[in-house]
Amino acid sequence: MEVEWLYEDSESFAHASRLRVGGRSAVAPLKAEVLSPLHATTKGERDLITRKGKPVTPRPSLAISGEPLARATLESVGYSKASTDDLIGRLKGRLIDSCINLVYTRIPGQYATTEGVPLPMPPLDDIRASALVDVQVEAGASLIIPPLPTGLPTESLFRRCLERTRVGIQTSPGHQEMVGYVPTTDNLELVRDMIGVYAKLGVRFFAVDFSGASNQPALMRLVVRAIRERLGLKRRSRTKDETYYLHIFNAATSRKSSKEVTPLSDIITHPYGVDSTSGQMWGGGVLDPEKLRYYQVADYGAYRHSALKGAALGCDCSTCHGATVSVVYSGSPGSIQEKLRIHRVSAYATECTEITNRIASAKPDDGYVPYLGKKKTASADITRILTDVREIRAAL
Repeated sequence: MEVEWLYEDSESFAHASRLRVGGRSAVAPLKAEVLSPLHATTKGERDLITRKGKPVTPRPSLAISGEPLARATLESVGYSKASTDDLIGRLKGRLIDSCINLVYTRIPGQYATTEGVPLPMPPLDDIRASALVDVQVEAGASLIIPPLPTGLPTESLFRRCLERTRVGIQTSPGHQEMVGYVPTTDNLELVRDMIGVYAKLGVRFFAVDFSGASNQPALMRLVVRAIRERLGLKRRSRTKDETYYLHIFNAATSRKSSKEVTPLSDIITHPYGVDSTSGQMWGGGVLDPEKLRYYQVADYGAYRHSALKGAALGCDCSTCHGATVSVVYSGSPGSIQEKLRIHRVSAYATECTEITNRIASAKPDDGYVPYLGKKKTASADITRILTDVREIRAAL
């Protein structure tokens, strides 16, 4: 695996990077394609992303094949060959041949019945941990993610899963490298220690799970500072050993809010030095078209239908080309969500290219940070993030 930083921003930690793994490459910042039962890009969506036979967006270069593990799956993996093989088959079927593929089998922090009654967690013993590593290897993952549960309770469990991951990698025919994975957790001291262990092992691809994390800003600050401290990276990188790649799993598209317009939240992680994000647009429950949001690049705002009425779309993707707001929001809830997702894929790809250009320009009035100053809907969040970055830089 190689990470090359193509451009670095002088006022934030933002950078444009090229990741190479196993003969495949990805240029970031980017939005990873997610291939899971919950929010996969469907065949219909892929057909619509291409208009008149011409691709509207670049082909995906980083793909997340995965699923949150059902309790029955976690309980049987490693103990039942049939169940383990079924999991491998499901994950393998979602890989994209041309992409760097991560196989993310997310382990929830707890299980419950449909009535909300807690169920005992199957212990993450050596057999299950080893099997979850082997599942990634057999499915064809480009990099291997340690099988750590959400809300990781103890350092001893981290060490056990880490050792199972190291053994699995050493005995695999491809000798894939490890992802420095940090699950959602309130134990920030443990996070710092984990980053240190990963860096000591030579890990350069780090990934953090934001799903359900109530301490996202604190977790983000700690991870970024710990990575840069461990790599000896204070300002700008000078050698390849100082560069890293940082991915965020389950980054919310926009801040959860009942307001008509709310700030986008995934794309504004890039000033922290985040290379890529993955997550879903709709958080579950009954699909309400009036609550499905339209992504506006111009101000980093996520708009409900009612807030868009009468507005020009200003986008030429396959969803928006020649359409009005009423056309975009017509049809079944599922079809509306599909159209909005296609728009988001296209708009994000265009915006990530613009971010790269702004970082590369390095001009005081035309660079990345001045560009962020134009994103009025997310201005308060951007100001907080840039303050975080300045404080981290001062402490390094």
